[in-house]
Amino acid sequence: MERTFTALTNQAAQVLGVDRNSVAGYDKEVAALLQKLHSVVNSIGELRNRAGADHGPAELPVGLDLRYGRLAMRSAIAWSGFMLDTLHDRRTQTEQ
Repeated sequence: MERTFTALTNQAAQVLGVDRNSVAGYDKEVAALLQKLHSVVNSIGELRNRAGADHGPAELPVGLDLRYGRLAMRSAIAWSGFMLDTLHDRRTQTEQ
């Protein structure tokens, strides 16, 4: 099984039923939005790889300033919040 960042985020979306294919049958606009949000998350993974995979590297990454870091952080919060809300909704639905 592939364990890349992209593969893991794809798998999470599929398991929760919020990937483009799962939603496209009943709401094309939401499917497009989810695809774009997922693309943003994958871009954050690529940015992280470029900046360095180490936690607390000795040198700051070149070409990344505070506003890019904030953009990445806020985008990650949006995706994470959506995924956690979806997980909560799925668990609540199965309990009923």
